[in-house]
Amino acid sequence: MADERTESSAAGTDAGRNLRTAVKRFDLSGGGREQETWDFLCGCGADDCRQWVTLPVSEYEVLRARSEPILAPGHVVAGGERSRRRARRLVEEAKALRGQAEVQLRRAVRNLRKP
Repeated sequence: MADERTESSAAGTDAGRNLRTAVKRFDLSGGGREQETWDFLCGCGADDCRQWVTLPVSEYEVLRARSEPILAPGHVVAGGERSRRRARRLVEEAKALRGQAEVQLRRAVRNLRKP
């Protein structure tokens, strides 16, 4: 169940990134289009949430710049999803750093053995 929730949240995050890319492709600088509204999926991460949130594109950009989720009224981020994502990222970064350190250590040992 936790894996499904993680996949669902990841899919929502990917959808949000794709929407942001699409929004940036449109010229929203003139003719009052900066107040154009779009529908976005709620980013609460709840398994059963399928609600849409209508926002002006400019408000969407502000939320994205602050890394704030787009939430339907009354919704909250499910189970500290933001904290879990941050923790997963830190674990991945730690693994990568450990791998780099191991490579550097092997290289140093090999260099010390050379006459």
